[in-house]
Amino acid sequence: MRKHSPMSMFFKSVSEVVDQEQLVHNDTGYIGNAAGVTVFGAQSFQLSGNKIVNALECNIEGIYGTFSGNITCTIETDDSDKPSGILADVNATKIMVPAVGISRVQFAIPFELSGGTTYWIVNRCNVQTIGNYFANRADTTEPYANGHISAYYMGSWHSVASDSYFKIFVRA
Repeated sequence: MRKHSPMSMFFKSVSEVVDQEQLVHNDTGYIGNAAGVTVFGAQSFQLSGNKIVNALECNIEGIYGTFSGNITCTIETDDSDKPSGILADVNATKIMVPAVGISRVQFAIPFELSGGTTYWIVNRCNVQTIGNYFANRADTTEPYANGHISAYYMGSWHSVASDSYFKIFVRA
């Protein structure tokens, strides 16, 4: 007979699947201050239906200079084809330490998002001095049909004809 730990009855394994992804990359987009102004980055996406979001994944190509601080990763609602600054859900935020390679951003509490609605993965950092930034993997051929990159600098969001590497993990 198999024995279970006393706590095992309280925790169920939650299976998940990737609902949206863009894995192609031939370029990078930066977050931080590569050229004299601090830039934040965002990637829009749409889920295939109403889903419970557990996590997302990004791919950092490199960290340059003496980038300091953390990245605040959020999922935000859309405002006329740019991030609104409003969380899609109160739990759609996570602070992460940038690291080269694929990084999983696990949300503390999963949350539901609506299918067919545009949302934005937004990465913000502390204000950086020139030459201090990290580079996300991206692709200029725009392989992802349901979104694109937007970059925040000089006080507003600017559409970019590229797509970031990303995955959105949802409950199965």
